Amino acid sequence: MTSLPNYPERCIKGIPSTEYLDSQFGETIVGAHLFQFQDRGNRTDGWLEESVNWEDDDTVIDRTLRQEKAPGQKQFKGGVAIIARRDLDQMKMSGRFATVLDYERQPVADNPYHGNLLLATRTANIRRKLSAAQLALCVSKILPQR
Repeated sequence: MTSLPNYPERCIKGIPSTEYLDSQFGETIVGAHLFQFQDRGNRTDGWLEESVNWEDDDTVIDRTLRQEKAPGQKQFKGGVAIIARRDLDQMKMSGRFATVLDYERQPVADNPYHGNLLLATRTANIRRKLSAAQLALCVSKILPQR
């Protein structure tokens, strides 16, 4: 988990559709439902995951925006959300989330930048909702799909 070295300053969370966005009052924000940490049954270590890409270099944002769900079909139709790692670290250090929030690198065959935000499976529903809302508030920038 985060004991591994070499995390860049920012991570990138893909936004599957514009349903995760609200653009009132001249500002676009992401909804907390972007960070729902669903149990997909692929982990046995006590964590739920939300996929991110770590911004190791200046190609990762474009790579994430170009990611396809199927040939010719963009995976992140709503664009991408940028989160500063320092905000994740501050959140992790707070009493509310200290033992239930983490992150990791988890490269996959076609994506060496891949990783996950992690939430402990034992996290109570109210704390899950709070963590999702807090993560949404940590988003510093939203880049729309081109």
